[in-house]
Amino acid sequence: MDAKNNLLDYIVVSQGSKISCVVEPGEVLRPAILSKAVGVIFIHNHTDGDSEPSIDDLKLTDTLRQAFNVCGINVYDHIIIGKDDYFSFKQKNLL
Repeated sequence: MDAKNNLLDYIVVSQGSKISCVVEPGEVLRPAILSKAVGVIFIHNHTDGDSEPSIDDLKLTDTLRQAFNVCGINVYDHIIIGKDDYFSFKQKNLL
């Protein structure tokens, strides 16, 4: 997102299997820095249909938030898409 909250780009940084996905913080951070983003929103799905975050989701979100914070880039939200609903870290005050 730019300073006016316009979408700069949509980037797929990782694709996983039915049970896991490897996400390297540097691979997420690099495109945001190169596009001079002011903020980002992370989105991923849970193939089992349950939108509740796993322990790994919570840890990754915190790790990414810290990394982006060091670079001066805001993390506006992390959204998990389930079968019939979604989970927003922002709405749950987890960011």
